[in-house]
Amino acid sequence: MSEEERMDKAEEPGEAVEEVVEAEAKELEESVELGRDIIPEDVTIRLERVYIVPLWRSWVRKRGIRRAKKAVNYLRRFVSRHMKTPDVKISEEVNRYIWRNGIRNPPRRIKVRVLLGDDQVAYVFLEKGGNEVDA
Repeated sequence: MSEEERMDKAEEPGEAVEEVVEAEAKELEESVELGRDIIPEDVTIRLERVYIVPLWRSWVRKRGIRRAKKAVNYLRRFVSRHMKTPDVKISEEVNRYIWRNGIRNPPRRIKVRVLLGDDQVAYVFLEKGGNEVDA
């Protein structure tokens, strides 16, 4: 939604624009809640686990470039190994969390929630409340 459309919805230029932006943010959070954006509706969840994945192992003893890409690949291999399935789908929220500091500075570890559906696909989501103390 462009700035002009937001201004059209708002009666007063100051506070009403902020209310519209907050409403859009809430809609986005609701759509991403529980990862409904990547889990098909006909899939039932068989298993749910929470892991703390040490992403630093993906770049130890290697050159310090493209670390975020290596971290995403390591996360995919880690989940595949632990959930015993080759199909892993990583949510956009997890991807953004890994890439938030750029390609060279991903977090050292990440806490994720992994759901295994009856279609043998592992869905990876960011665990709420577990990633603030990322040392």
